[in-house]
Amino acid sequence: MKLCQAKLTPFSLPLRRPLRTASQIITARSGVLLQLTDEEGNQGWGEATPIKGFGYPSETPEEDLRILQQETQNHLGQEVSSIHSLLEEFKTHAPQAPCALAALDTALCDLSAQSADLSLAHWLAREWGTVPLEEFPANAVLVEENPAALAKEVQLRLAQGFRTLKLKVGAGSIEADCARLSTIRLLASREVNLRLDANGAWTSEEALRAITAFSSFGIEFLEQPVAKEDLDGLAKVSARGLIRVAADEAVSTPEAAQAIVRDEACDLLVLKPSALGGPHATRSLAEKAQSKSMATVCTSLLDGAVGCSMALHVAAALPRSEELACGVATGELLAQDLAPSPRIEQGQAVLSTSKGLGIYVDPSLLDDLSTGPTEVLTS
Repeated sequence: MKLCQAKLTPFSLPLRRPLRTASQIITARSGVLLQLTDEEGNQGWGEATPIKGFGYPSETPEEDLRILQQETQNHLGQEVSSIHSLLEEFKTHAPQAPCALAALDTALCDLSAQSADLSLAHWLAREWGTVPLEEFPANAVLVEENPAALAKEVQLRLAQGFRTLKLKVGAGSIEADCARLSTIRLLASREVNLRLDANGAWTSEEALRAITAFSSFGIEFLEQPVAKEDLDGLAKVSARGLIRVAADEAVSTPEAAQAIVRDEACDLLVLKPSALGGPHATRSLAEKAQSKSMATVCTSLLDGAVGCSMALHVAAALPRSEELACGVATGELLAQDLAPSPRIEQGQAVLSTSKGLGIYVDPSLLDDLSTGPTEVLTS
């Protein structure tokens, strides 16, 4: 595979409504779109959309644009004999830019899958020795805070076929969160999985009080109860055993992820391929987690359509120790996007049958959503 051209476009995607987490209010997602063209005319897409508070503080859309300009220019006109070697070279030059690395890995894998006449999931599965899923359960994120609006949202999600619901907690009091959980459970039977995400809101002592209060609601698992740096606190909360505990923000750097797996500091890992460095880095971490009997669940980073589609393909190709709904139904949180989001039907994520990512980026939408000129690099 020879790379002939690269295009880089900064963009911003507005959310339908602000998304409140324990640490911030998100109104838009900004990033960089990467388009690679090979000698056969195939176009491979990648997306770098870092998020504040997740990963390395130095990684921003502006920094990712600079890094991708430099690294792609270095390889244009050259034969790419090994994606792994190219990615390792990238990491030596930009070790603290996993979102940029994910964009490059995604675009290269997209090109390779297209050349092999396979969907990205089937190409990855062939490389990884797995059998890809054609469809699998997705979770729905609940965003309403008012009890009446939350009740309507739950009813809508259940009518849409979702059987796993995810609620952000920790922004208010534990008592307020319990009231919201009570509202949900009045409408959703115990056959509906309910998972929580605290986004590092609590100290370990507060988290222990929270899981004690939440345990009667039949919680599937709780994501990131304590600050991402507090691995001792994560292990302490997990050891209580009342609710399974997952690491999310704490998995946002390779060093932290390896420490969590080494110390078995929690029950599950939330794998966000866009934040981890792409499909290959995600697969490597999943293997390490499974060697410690830690479950994994694959989700988006609230990416645009390119990053979210990549997460779907990775989720379909990764081996699974248990059936856990994946967080790839996040496209509807965006008011505008660069391409159609992954298909979600009756609560199931459906794999595209098209070659590669199966993405078509609308040039007119890209013009509308771009925040700067497109940089065109040639060999």
